Amino acid sequence: MLVTRSSLAVAALDRDLVIFDFRADRYFGLPGALASDVRHSEGITGSLSPEAWAVLLEAGFLIDADHAPPILAGTVDAVLGRPKAPPHLRITDWLAFVIAAVRTHCRLRRGRAARTYRTGRLSGAARLPDLAVELSRIDVMMLWLPVSFRCLPKSLRAALYLRSKGHEVDLVFGVRSYPFEAHCWLEQGGILLNDDPEHVRSYTPIVIGQP
Repeated sequence: MLVTRSSLAVAALDRDLVIFDFRADRYFGLPGALASDVRHSEGITGSLSPEAWAVLLEAGFLIDADHAPPILAGTVDAVLGRPKAPPHLRITDWLAFVIAAVRTHCRLRRGRAARTYRTGRLSGAARLPDLAVELSRIDVMMLWLPVSFRCLPKSLRAALYLRSKGHEVDLVFGVRSYPFEAHCWLEQGGILLNDDPEHVRSYTPIVIGQP
């Protein structure tokens, strides 16, 4: 019997499995034949072939058959649009955005993008008009400040800014294979906030971070 690793999340990509260890901030892939040894309809089983045992043990991923990390399912339902009128930017908005940018830089230097991780999305999508206005402000402020447009700092920075404005959002991590690539974006109640839906649909969600 293998020992549970509470810091693991799993995504099923066709015949393959991708495992994300968010404590160590690393991904690991099990290709078709090995993946078939460790997956079933509920998630992952501890009934492993010698080859799968060796690969998982060598990688440091020890998974319990009865407490395996669940596979995150589902895709975005809709995309939140932006107001037609340009947003009014206040000094407090700029200050909150700069603080979020500094906190993002510090978080990523420590390798800690999220405070906690889970496999369930936020259930509701409240205050969408207010949220759309704040996202519009973010779009403008990003053009005027020297900040990164890469998906992780961009999404984490926006999530921290939105939290300072009273909005809780999901920081969703997704993966795809051949070639392997990871991506992240923001959602609220299944609604995509800061990305193109066609781009996001090419990734399989693996875990959700709480900024």
